[in-house]
Amino acid sequence: MPPRDFIALALCVLAFGLVSVLLGIDTNYDLRNYHLYLPYASLHDRYSFDIGPAQRHSYFTPTLDFIFYGLLQALNRAPRLIAFAMGAIHGLNLFLLYRIADRIVGSAGGSLRLPLTVTAVLIGASGSGVVALVGTTTNDLTASVFVLAAVLLMLDAADDEAGARPYLLPALGGALYGFAFGCKYTTAFYAPGFAILVVWIAARTGRWRIVATSGAAGTGGLLAGAGYHMLTLWRLYRSP
Repeated sequence: MPPRDFIALALCVLAFGLVSVLLGIDTNYDLRNYHLYLPYASLHDRYSFDIGPAQRHSYFTPTLDFIFYGLLQALNRAPRLIAFAMGAIHGLNLFLLYRIADRIVGSAGGSLRLPLTVTAVLIGASGSGVVALVGTTTNDLTASVFVLAAVLLMLDAADDEAGARPYLLPALGGALYGFAFGCKYTTAFYAPGFAILVVWIAARTGRWRIVATSGAAGTGGLLAGAGYHMLTLWRLYRSP
């Protein structure tokens, strides 16, 4: 990783970690309703004992909730460290946004490349849909890490005209997006745009098997994120 990127990563992680601590305790309704319950239910086989305590949310995929649940188990006496860790994870979004913006602006930005990139990052980081969720357990800013990483990998694949890694990058990108989708189904919102990106890369490089490769990897990523839970629901209720 170039020194500039390493510094950017450190600043992004540190900034959102500190913002999370300053925002204070996360007491959102979904946390009290099911974000703590889901990993507990999964680990302690509660599905046949507790009958829908959080309504339909009782059966959501718990994968991303294991992060906060694990932090609570390990650092329960250090709430500010938990808050910092949650914010630091969300800070990865800023770094990925920086890399994507820098890639898109590219050399066309000339002397304005860095200012334009930084402006794009600040716009992305300052919206109410971001600031209000920093350090929280809603998992929107956790799932988006995988979505943005998938987009960055696909942009790398688009620039790989020599074909050194013709199908590896699209497969990794598809797997990351599939994992995000499996962990949080509302990321389906990004599926049309991601599909268009995959087709555009296939057309740009002339490697149409990228579509099948990315799709198959995406299915694998979905199963990695939610397969175990879907199997549990199928075993209990005959529906994944």
